[in-house]
Amino acid sequence: MRSQTRQNRAWLLTTAKAVAERLKLHSEGTRLRIRAPSSATTMDTDGWAAIIGDLGKNQPRLEVWFDRFSGYAERKLYAGFRSERRTQITSITNRVSRKLWPVRIVTTEDTNIDRHRVLNQRLARSEFNTPILEKYRRGQTFYGIYDPTRESSEKVSPNFCTRAVAFFEDVARALPQAALMTNNARCILGLKTGNESILICNASAAAFWRPNARSATNTHVKCAASASRTGMASSAWSSPKHIIVFL
Repeated sequence: MRSQTRQNRAWLLTTAKAVAERLKLHSEGTRLRIRAPSSATTMDTDGWAAIIGDLGKNQPRLEVWFDRFSGYAERKLYAGFRSERRTQITSITNRVSRKLWPVRIVTTEDTNIDRHRVLNQRLARSEFNTPILEKYRRGQTFYGIYDPTRESSEKVSPNFCTRAVAFFEDVARALPQAALMTNNARCILGLKTGNESILICNASAAAFWRPNARSATNTHVKCAASASRTGMASSAWSSPKHIIVFL
């Protein structure tokens, strides 16, 4: 029994590390701060949880769980965001696209504790791999997806890893603080000449860069040309102190 418990805990940790490793490759241009977990914590849901990152300092954490909370005899994997400040999670669910809207909201009254905490009404099959929002006492809030995990001899669950990475990335890219430049829209060269700053960027950056209200007011940034959107060689945004050229 103890040997099986150790194996399950180790399997969860290995799976969480795999999710973190893959997600890190997709995190550029987002607020995601990913790290490989070194340990898994025992939870009151007859399972374990591992933290694989966060959305910034004092922001929601990204976690991977393996437990029996969903109401089935077999443990199921879970990937989601967690925070003790409810508004941090609800502000996320209010911004995501329709496909990421929660299909079910769970509260403390929807759970009970016998040998471990579990749902009174177990997840329907249709509720797996779809976002679930959980609101508990003291602000404890979760937003994530449960996986219909089945026993396997595989070192990790490849299907779960794929779905978990896609969920975390889709949510992160829906947030307003996501970086404006992606892998295909990055600054190639930054120069400073006298009082002027010059940024030379590739064409894709033109679709992402916009002067914010302050820069537009204080530096009078305006479009000098829009060539990158029409297939011409280049375009530029200019101001008394800033010149941004899109190649």
